[in-house]
Amino acid sequence: MQFNYIEAFKKFLFHKTAIKVFKWAIMAFILWYLIGSLHNERQLGWRIYHEMQALVHRGTIVLLLIPVALVFLNWSLEAVKWQMLSLRIEKLTFRESLAGVLAGQSLAFVTPQSLGDYAGRVWNLKNSGRLEAIGAVLLGKWVQSIVTGMFGSLGLLCVLSRELSWTLNGTILAGIGTCFVWLGLIFLLMNKRNRFIAFLQSILGKRLIKYIDVVRFYRGEEIVKIMLLATGRYLVFSLQFFMIIELFNPELMPSVILAGITWMFLIKSVMPAINIFTDLGVREMAVVYFFGYYEVNMAVIILASVLLWIFNILLPTFAGLFYVYRLKITSA
Repeated sequence: MQFNYIEAFKKFLFHKTAIKVFKWAIMAFILWYLIGSLHNERQLGWRIYHEMQALVHRGTIVLLLIPVALVFLNWSLEAVKWQMLSLRIEKLTFRESLAGVLAGQSLAFVTPQSLGDYAGRVWNLKNSGRLEAIGAVLLGKWVQSIVTGMFGSLGLLCVLSRELSWTLNGTILAGIGTCFVWLGLIFLLMNKRNRFIAFLQSILGKRLIKYIDVVRFYRGEEIVKIMLLATGRYLVFSLQFFMIIELFNPELMPSVILAGITWMFLIKSVMPAINIFTDLGVREMAVVYFFGYYEVNMAVIILASVLLWIFNILLPTFAGLFYVYRLKITSA
């Protein structure tokens, strides 16, 4: 009998010892990348230190604890959203859902286009057909993108109205038209998913389409609940950023801050990033462009963006390392 090299390699690859070595290697690489990235941005540390001193002198440093406390609410909403999305594949407890989300966050830190987020969530499932959860992850990202686009339209309209010198009536009409566009996209997501899946099947074929076919089985009310959770997470993000900017820039008008926040999240969602650390550069570029039109300390605006990234991305990435090791990596 001819020796099957492919099967032998497959057995070796998914042997318990090989998997343990692989997971330790992933964790070590993430830690190395985190430490190296922070070392390259050590000037940010000095900037944060000096601005923190200023907050201490003003007696407002304690208020920074509120955005930090909201980090748990932020990721709890994402865990509940994933818990609901994964019901079509496997029933998860909140703790199991949070573990998958945080593991995905850690893996996303070192993978292109946050592909590790898919791997972390899928590998955390026990179901033998868990690769079908790719469609559930994708649906969650679609919904979050729609919410980001809806709110981001406000920031985009603010930029366009200023750049093109629109009148107030013209800006209002553009806003109404944009709302109708997003309502149309929501309608398509809720009612025309089967046609979209059929279209993808004609391109990808049945073998690949099975991984996202689960999208067609969500009911309209389920998508509405998922969208509400995505909206809640967006609002928590925005509240954190708003509070941080207000602490460092109390002279800025709230309407300007809100428009800048929606603009930043919109740009971040449409611009590709190699990994989560380069995503930080996209944030900085977006806030510098928007707030550059106002007489503010740009270093402080950038600092606010960096702190938001540290609270919501860097800290959960470290927390997720514990769950990376516990992932159930198999060939399923």
